[in-house]
Amino acid sequence: MNERQQSHIDYYLQRVEYWKGRKPAYSTARLLAARDADEAHPLRTEEEATEVVEGSVL
Repeated sequence: MNERQQSHIDYYLQRVEYWKGRKPAYSTARLLAARDADEAHPLRTEEEATEVVEGSVL
């Protein structure tokens, strides 16, 4: 492997690490489940919404 190929590999490995670091704290599946639950059982007040959000962070 020559120096140019190695520099390309290093660059792409750095990009992978960068995007791993930007990964959201919550999984997409969890966010979709929360959306579906909200559509099935809409929240009535902001207090209820806060309770649900704070409870799901654990």
